[in-house]
Amino acid sequence: MSLGEATYNQRVSILENGTPVEMVGAFVMKADPATLWIVEQVESLLP
Repeated sequence: MSLGEATYNQRVSILENGTPVEMVGAFVMKADPATLWIVEQVESLLP
């Protein structure tokens, strides 16, 4: 099951404004440029 980029980013954004523990979770879960590049490469291989 995939949330989709918009939903995922919305949920991370909510965590960014939460408790200190949630803020750390948001930092860890935020997609960095390397992760986004890998996603693009994998998507290009899928039908």
